[in-house]
Amino acid sequence: MKLYFLTLFPDELRQFFCKGLMQRAITTGLIDPVFIQLRDFSINRHGQVDEPPFGGKRGMLLRIDVLYNAITSIPDYTDALIYYTCPKGRPLSQGMATEIHDANRALIILSGFYEGVDERLFELLPVHRFSLGEVILSSGDAAAIALAESVCRLVPGVIGDPACISEDSFVCGLLEHPQYAQPRVFQNMPVPDILLTGHHQKIATWKRQQSLGVTLLNNPSLFARTFPSVEEQALLTEFLKE
Repeated sequence: MKLYFLTLFPDELRQFFCKGLMQRAITTGLIDPVFIQLRDFSINRHGQVDEPPFGGKRGMLLRIDVLYNAITSIPDYTDALIYYTCPKGRPLSQGMATEIHDANRALIILSGFYEGVDERLFELLPVHRFSLGEVILSSGDAAAIALAESVCRLVPGVIGDPACISEDSFVCGLLEHPQYAQPRVFQNMPVPDILLTGHHQKIATWKRQQSLGVTLLNNPSLFARTFPSVEEQALLTEFLKE
């Protein structure tokens, strides 16, 4: 998968891809990230890329000519999906990541800075806005990384075991059940007995019950999109009683 990042801090953004799964995906040729410095398209030798907005609002905007020239410098940019980090945008979700991956197109991500961008960008180019939610960040680089990683994880081969993806929270529709490892007892707190029985069906039932309960308590809006069976409703009732 081809990825293009347009940012004021390409070296810092590149560091994220120098570790773990992302680094391995680059080494094996599964993803190909390119980091573009917006200042390379500056209007002057001082590297200026911003201007104060008309109308008196405080702050600065990224210039439309800088942004347009940076995006159109990318080979075959007309065939790529273009996303801009913006609080006005659609909240990032696993569904969005899946849509982008399934489109099987190059992905261009423009990080937001200052007070935003000149609105004419959205009239000139098919730029999609997306947001990390109701939170204020100093730049869009963190959001750009979140979008890129969520999409790259879906590229076949990036995750060694495909089952790990299908079992992830938000993919399966529920939050993940509690998990435990050695030691079996720590500070008088034991691992739940059911997980030590070796009875696969009972363990699977327990995990489903826990996922239902954890989702209801921690993310009611996600739970509202599920349709528990009669058996699952009974499991949930038992969970709540406990």
